[in-house]
Amino acid sequence: MRILFTIIASALLYSSSIFSQFEKPQNDLFNLDVLNFYSSEGTRSRVDIYVEIPLKNMEFKKSKAVKNNFIAKFDLNIDVKDKEGNVIYNNVSKEEVTTKETGQEYLSQNSQILTRNLFLPPGEYKVAVSVYELGTKKRSEKERDIKVEDYTTPPLSISDVMIVSRLSSNEGKKIITPDVQRNVGVVDTFYLFYYVYKNNDDAKIDVNCRILDNDKKEVYSKSETIDFTSGVAFQNQLFMAVPTSDLGYGDYTIEISAASSNYKAETASYFENVSPDFPVPLKDIDQL
Repeated sequence: MRILFTIIASALLYSSSIFSQFEKPQNDLFNLDVLNFYSSEGTRSRVDIYVEIPLKNMEFKKSKAVKNNFIAKFDLNIDVKDKEGNVIYNNVSKEEVTTKETGQEYLSQNSQILTRNLFLPPGEYKVAVSVYELGTKKRSEKERDIKVEDYTTPPLSISDVMIVSRLSSNEGKKIITPDVQRNVGVVDTFYLFYYVYKNNDDAKIDVNCRILDNDKKEVYSKSETIDFTSGVAFQNQLFMAVPTSDLGYGDYTIEISAASSNYKAETASYFENVSPDFPVPLKDIDQL
């Protein structure tokens, strides 16, 4: 019995050290995603900045203005620099998130998403975002490098890919919830959302999507054809449902290609599948 206890104790100590390696920093107040889409604003493309505030990361105080409401206040700072390091956009705003429930289970399962839309000419940029919580004086910073594409000139192109955790409809309009963290570990099915932009006279576009695991093994594929014989559309919105039942824990690469008779376009993206209860990216228990 003493030998068995020693083995169990050693295993617990080892697993504790694993968790400490993968545990997220305590000052990580938000999640960030930056996506690039076509815009009708002349020669500029649209850059969407998504800032997700997990409620569990904030300190809530009872609201003086609204009964039974709790509020957390913070400063949101967004900087965008071009390739030469010049600041081309800066904005500091006073923000707040509210909730009527402050139970730990509710806070750990809910978040609020803030969106900012910028219009930038094609080029390479660095997006820096920081959140400063006023109550605890905590600060968290994140950066993303982004290449803003010209979607108006190429005969065929593909936007950035959004990971969608929830998709519904209301009066014929699709309602999407972005997975800002790009972690699909808590959903049974997620969606890939993107646009295919057609700027040519070809009648059809064949779209193919592949998802590869960390070993470059294909774990998902789907193809569909966009038919333009009934009319020409420049922006073509696509949603692809991806079940997570066959996905092991780890990092994944998304490869999307679009091809017409005379033209071809490709793009790549990523997501991860990590359990919030066991944040170690292992595919099976034998590895552990």
